[in-house]
Amino acid sequence: MDNINFSVKLNEGKFETKYELLSELPLKMRVEITKQTSKDIIEKFSFFQNSDSVFIAIIIPLLQNIIMNKNEIIYKIYDLAYTMFFIEEGIVCFLSKHQHIYRLYKEGFYFGDIELVLKIPRISTAKCVTNCKLLILSKET
Repeated sequence: MDNINFSVKLNEGKFETKYELLSELPLKMRVEITKQTSKDIIEKFSFFQNSDSVFIAIIIPLLQNIIMNKNEIIYKIYDLAYTMFFIEEGIVCFLSKHQHIYRLYKEGFYFGDIELVLKIPRISTAKCVTNCKLLILSKET
């Protein structure tokens, strides 16, 4: 299983997403494929490091890549929370309602999970300090 490579092209063939493809496989195979193809994500984010293999096999295929530019707003304070974010590259700052920076997160950090789980509005504004490559996990996925 060391050389497992696969890709799914949107709107071609039977499967539209990696998640749909993996969901057709037996659980044990899904776990192994996800572990092999997502080693970098598992190692980079503490969120996954001590997680159960089945949890990883279910969640990681749901992650979507997004690229955001320097100074782009990820979300604004009081927005409804539908998504959590994982920073693959770049720096994100968090602004208070008075526009003061009170926290900086960099590669390997994740955020937005608390508001998502508690079903509360965003408690700050998140903004890209640099160009950022993010992974998003949406409850709508």
